[in-house]
Amino acid sequence: MALSGFPLEVQEKSDILKVVSSFVDVIPKGSAYVAICPFHNDTNPSMNISPQRNIFKCFACGEGGDAITFVRKFLHTDFHTAVLKVAQICGIPIPDSTSFSTEAQKVSPAQKALDDLSDFYRMMLKSGAGKRAMDYLKGRGIDDATIQRFGIGYAPRDAQLAIRSLREKKGHSVSDLEEAGIL
Repeated sequence: MALSGFPLEVQEKSDILKVVSSFVDVIPKGSAYVAICPFHNDTNPSMNISPQRNIFKCFACGEGGDAITFVRKFLHTDFHTAVLKVAQICGIPIPDSTSFSTEAQKVSPAQKALDDLSDFYRMMLKSGAGKRAMDYLKGRGIDDATIQRFGIGYAPRDAQLAIRSLREKKGHSVSDLEEAGIL
């Protein structure tokens, strides 16, 4: 994809090492750096980070790209959000007048419903209803930081609890829930 405007500026001014090391531990190796790849079940550092070329590449799973691509894939987010996150990490000023920043801040009702559903599931995991699930996660060695980082939650058997919460407490319409694929 050919970039222009603010995304191009972020791509050109970003620091791949600073971005990647914001999310994973990075180890110096020669003129480059290596890390455990977060995109597959990696046990040995197979992801190379090249500050000179401003890219990352995993030689085990094949993932690679620039700082924006790394953030987009790592956070499972859209392009606009990734550009803004990279700009924030690298200290690149985000112009107030750019349509890019206002466009990225627009959230569809369906996306808001999905975000609220995720929040509900995370809340359920921390409640008494999610105790068995939390015990299971802890038994598997999954700590609170990992649970938070990946947004792990608990979906109770009664799906109507979530739907009632979304409709009554959050004010989502049936059409928003249908558009989001919740109903």
